[in-house]
Amino acid sequence: MSKQTQGEIIKISLNTAQASVLFEITLSDKPVTRQEIMVACHLSDRQVRKTVQQLRKKGFRICSGNMFPGYWPARSDVDYQGFERQYLSQAYDEIATAKAMRKNQHEQMTLE
Repeated sequence: MSKQTQGEIIKISLNTAQASVLFEITLSDKPVTRQEIMVACHLSDRQVRKTVQQLRKKGFRICSGNMFPGYWPARSDVDYQGFERQYLSQAYDEIATAKAMRKNQHEQMTLE
């Protein structure tokens, strides 16, 4: 699989699941749901989520969000930036949750 950035072609190795999921996402002109990918690629829900994460880590701009169910390739920088804001917001929220839990590690809460 090749990816082009600023006139430069970069070769990226993909396993079968990654290639299949990427194909399904980029083939469609609308967001593709996990369920549709599961059926088309014969993967479990968890495998689809994991594969999308792996593709993102390889630099593929695969968007998802609350406004549109499913996954779609970023077609522009504006498209990607909207996804990135939401994605980073979720990450910051998870970090804040972990910090709050760490702060209370010696004062375990109990239900009474």
